[in-house]
Amino acid sequence: MLNTIKKPSDHEYLEYDGAHCTVIWKSLNDNWKCPSCKRTKREIMRWTKRSSSGRTFWGWIAGFTEHHDHSDCLRFNNTIIRFVTSTPHAKHNINFKKAKNIYDSLQ
Repeated sequence: MLNTIKKPSDHEYLEYDGAHCTVIWKSLNDNWKCPSCKRTKREIMRWTKRSSSGRTFWGWIAGFTEHHDHSDCLRFNNTIIRFVTSTPHAKHNINFKKAKNIYDSLQ
């Protein structure tokens, strides 16, 4: 069985409220791209099994966080892309061996 990636329809994208990241979701315009993985706001949305108030269901999720230390941002982005591969509408693929090698080289 092939593992296909579900993409949000225009309606699903427009109706999505940001879930646990509502404030950040609403603050980002439709042309925004993640400075690290270069995915758009829409491409960060992924279809996954979720839970809320004790019930489990399938739904869209998009995780965001605010980054405050902008002095180190470029170096961080250039490092993270060496061991994290992103795919639209999917989880990141993390190469933990590469990440460990980078970490060890910084010690």
